[in-house]
Amino acid sequence: MEKTKEVEFVIVIVNYNSYDNCRKAVESICKYTRTDNYAVCVYDNHSDDRFRLHLLNEIDPHVITVAGETNAGYAKGNNDAVKYMQGMYKFQYVFIMNPDVEFVEEALCEQLIGRLESKKDGRLVGGQPLSWNYHYGDDPKVQTNIRRIDDLFDLFVLFLCTNRLIFRKKWKKINYIDQRPYDHELKYLIPSGSFFFIDADFFNEIGMFDEDTFLYNEELILGRKLCSAEKQLLFMPQFMVKHEHSASIGSKKYSITWKAYRHEIQSRCVLVKKYYPSKRIHVYMTIVISVIDFCLKKIGGILVGRKNGGVSIRCHTRV
Repeated sequence: MEKTKEVEFVIVIVNYNSYDNCRKAVESICKYTRTDNYAVCVYDNHSDDRFRLHLLNEIDPHVITVAGETNAGYAKGNNDAVKYMQGMYKFQYVFIMNPDVEFVEEALCEQLIGRLESKKDGRLVGGQPLSWNYHYGDDPKVQTNIRRIDDLFDLFVLFLCTNRLIFRKKWKKINYIDQRPYDHELKYLIPSGSFFFIDADFFNEIGMFDEDTFLYNEELILGRKLCSAEKQLLFMPQFMVKHEHSASIGSKKYSITWKAYRHEIQSRCVLVKKYYPSKRIHVYMTIVISVIDFCLKKIGGILVGRKNGGVSIRCHTRV
């Protein structure tokens, strides 16, 4: 397909049974974006929503909808959407956005791009604002947004829920807790997958998202790719998006499901096997640690659920 138009940026949203949230997301983009030089692609991962996906085209002429033939996961869905848009447009930056994210600031994308380019730093290839999950509190500056993973021990701390208490100092370092409240810009490698942007040519060069994963840990893998390429992202907490945290797979904050968690284990194994120089035993240990983590979270969820009278708070699942 011949490219017919050059735009400043493209926003990609992968949808899976989240039509109502997705509509809010698209409406917020069109409401707060001030330039006319952009495009939005809503890519449906063969969900039940595909039959009314065309309704999103009526919101604004900048919106394009694509119905995927199968649900091949979050990574492939985003990759296919980016490739589709690259066949239609020429653009420098691509924003990866979840359907449960909403814009709340004027000219957000334009400001983020402008700020990144003002740094005149060749190592910076993208970035993000604060991602505020208002279910977790009124102050977005103290919520986890970005991460740093330096070695396999960091993964061990991250993969087992009890380790955030046992190795508290390491846990704080991984999640940049020592930098809170976020009131200054930071260079980093691992973004919040709910909303970030990246140079489209560079995204192509590193192979985009790893399609061996179906769901979860795409950001950690992207961080490894950035590290290998000696590139970084810029965290700009002076800007913000609102993150609803939907539950399209059915997991809740205090009620995790095996259906969702098995994808977590699979993607963890891909991360360890392909992106950390290690022996096969590390993959086996990842599986064992992850199963223990699931059991602990399941038990903890039952206990907390009983304490709270069976009420649970929704957490984010993307596909």
